[in-house]
Amino acid sequence: IMNLHGIAKGKSFEKTIEMLKNAEINGVNQYFTMYFLAKELGYDAIADAIYKNAAEDAAHGGIYSHLLGDGPATKEDFIKMVINFYKAEASADTILAKLADEVRNSNEEGAHKIAELIEHSIPEELDHAKRLEEAMSACGIEF
Repeated sequence: IMNLHGIAKGKSFEKTIEMLKNAEINGVNQYFTMYFLAKELGYDAIADAIYKNAAEDAAHGGIYSHLLGDGPATKEDFIKMVINFYKAEASADTILAKLADEVRNSNEEGAHKIAELIEHSIPEELDHAKRLEEAMSACGIEF
């Protein structure tokens, strides 16, 4: 398998790849914003389509980032990065609970609902940690 990490760096088309990366990343953010609005408006079919598009565009942005040399260049640095992501996900419960409390304690309009939404993401974040933990264990990576 050819190593594509950073292969577009320094090429005549590097700016094109950078533009594509940024378009995909920005598109993902806009898609997910529209996803939540579609759900609120009761357009579940549109929300489902938007969600799938956002996931695919995230992957597109990732490949362009990879081609530009973003992220770790070595196996060791990759493993360190995955472990750091695991640690961040595994500590999400305490970090996000604290942030939700800060929002809630502002007592501003909408603060309680926003705090609930932050808290609602905690189980998923912990699932992310568990998924990474299982994958690293399956690959024999100690952490």
